[in-house]
Amino acid sequence: MTIRDRLWKTIFEDFFQDSMFFFFPDHAQEIDFAHAPEFLDKELSKIFPRTLQQKGRVVDKLVKIRLKNGALNWLLIHIEVQGYHDPDFPLRMYQAQYRISERYNKPVAALAVLTNDEHILASNAYEVGTWGTYLRYEYPVYLVSAHPPEAFAGNPNPFAIVMETAYYGLKKHRLDDAGKMKIKFALVRKLLHKGYDKERVRKLLDFIDGYVNFDDILLHDKFAEEIDKHFKTAPTMTIEQIVTQHYKRLARKAGRAEGRKEGREEGREEGREEGREEITEKHIQKMLLKGFSVEQITDLLEVPADLVERIREKIAHEQA
Repeated sequence: MTIRDRLWKTIFEDFFQDSMFFFFPDHAQEIDFAHAPEFLDKELSKIFPRTLQQKGRVVDKLVKIRLKNGALNWLLIHIEVQGYHDPDFPLRMYQAQYRISERYNKPVAALAVLTNDEHILASNAYEVGTWGTYLRYEYPVYLVSAHPPEAFAGNPNPFAIVMETAYYGLKKHRLDDAGKMKIKFALVRKLLHKGYDKERVRKLLDFIDGYVNFDDILLHDKFAEEIDKHFKTAPTMTIEQIVTQHYKRLARKAGRAEGRKEGREEGREEGREEGREEITEKHIQKMLLKGFSVEQITDLLEVPADLVERIREKIAHEQA
């Protein structure tokens, strides 16, 4: 699963109630949010396996929700990550619907979110007929590229920031780092002005960072400095704290993941330990060559300063 796949799956779970009011404003009030939604991703993979899909990536969420009238309902959220034009898309939507309906014998509401970078709206219906027999299955489609940032002006729903970020993510390949800096700064400014609590800010910042990231790693520090100039305080924590904690977490996560991978290749406990040490050293070397200071590396990777100094001296000796 790619980073963007995980971002989509996570953001829908973390902001499920907000997503319902964003995409289904006329029906979300029927949901009893006092009962936590049940995400049935494993069940969905059994009911509707994606073995026939040859290109592109798909993130599907099957959610069981309780309505205020006591009834249960099933919601299929279908997301085409890095979407593409697929003439069989309506058929796949219909197949997923009838298989889920057959499995649970309940109505199924569907939503298709397409992240392709085209302004062509995919069909929102599957139609087939022969000899007087006719079938039409309709479903709502949200095309990210058809909703520019101005469409979200004044929208207090945090999912508006998610979808605006996704829109910029489609245009990412057309922007240099200066353009990304400007966009990312504007998104975080909107985020902080909403007055969300610390945890919601952190989760939204994760999504923003995943979609609008810098090619030059040094710009992460510049970004933190620039936004700290403009936002000395935030409702629950300073922007400097938010950004610093965010990148600390990313650095630790990357180090742990690479260490585990190296350890698996060694196949022994000693190998895992050596692997983590080697990956840490490689990580430090890379950051030093990128221009990070000893203090920054010590803080972000949570490693001893003397280790960083030793590696820095080794690099200097090799380059002499």
